[in-house]
Amino acid sequence: MPLLIDQRTQYIGMNTAMEYIAMEKKMISTPIPDMIVLASQTGMVYIAKDAQQFIQAAEEILMENEENGEEIHFFLNDKTWDNTWNDMQQLMGKCIELKRKETNPGA
Repeated sequence: MPLLIDQRTQYIGMNTAMEYIAMEKKMISTPIPDMIVLASQTGMVYIAKDAQQFIQAAEEILMENEENGEEIHFFLNDKTWDNTWNDMQQLMGKCIELKRKETNPGA
């Protein structure tokens, strides 16, 4: 997932990355914050800052012959659309409650 690093890619959705991980496919990404976190959590993402690092990571991936299935399934276990929706709903509820308290402090 080589992406141009700019304001638009500072916070990307990780849907594509999660799909690769679910298929137990390792990937290479530019150093975008979300992908760096995913790399540290899964070991399935290699971070490359330049073409040389990209080539090196690709060579490492091609040389590896390990099974990560159990670790990956454990990581993905709670990464469902339902859980994502519930998390977002809770965050929105907290924001609404904070706004209510700001506009009506005595209530």
